Amino acid sequence: MKIKEDEKILDEIINEYNKDPEGWKVSGSRRGSRLDFYITKEGKFWQLKSEIINPYKKIGLGGKIRSKEELNHDIHFGWRPLTRKQMRRIIRELRIEGKISYFTMREVLQISPKSFFDIDEDYIFQGPIAISNKPLQKVSKNQKKLDLKLTEELNKLVFYNGGSMYR
Repeated sequence: MKIKEDEKILDEIINEYNKDPEGWKVSGSRRGSRLDFYITKEGKFWQLKSEIINPYKKIGLGGKIRSKEELNHDIHFGWRPLTRKQMRRIIRELRIEGKISYFTMREVLQISPKSFFDIDEDYIFQGPIAISNKPLQKVSKNQKKLDLKLTEELNKLVFYNGGSMYR
C-alpha cells in the first residue's frame, strides 16, 4: 500500500473512471474538520483522507488497496449528461423545496454514467456520494491498515512537534 497526495490518487481514479464509468461507488464521512472518502470499483478500494485547515486550504492523502468488500449502498456514482429540461427541473425543485424530489433523482440515476470526455451536453450531474457516519460496515484488515496509515501520515502533515500549529 502506497500513500500519495490526494490529488495524485484522484488523478488515478479519474483516469480509471474515464476508461470504464460503470459500477463506481463513493461514500464519505466527516468528523470535525477531517473528511474521509471511500471509492470502490471491482475489487479496488481507494481512501482519501483530508483535513480542512481553513476555507481556502486543505491537506490530504490517499491510498489504494485490493478489497472484496464493497461500500454498503447500491448507489452508483458517475457523470451523467442532463438535458436542459432536467436541469431546469432540478433548479426549480431546489429553489422551491430546497431539495431534489425522489422522482427527479430516480430519473437522473437511471442515466448511464459516461466518461467525462464522452459528454457533449451542457449540463452534467456528478454523483451521488453517500454521506454516512459509518460508510464501511464490513471492514477488511487491509482497509483498517490503510485507514490507520493515512491517519498517521495526515497527522504528521497537519501537526508538528506534538503541538497544534498548522504548517
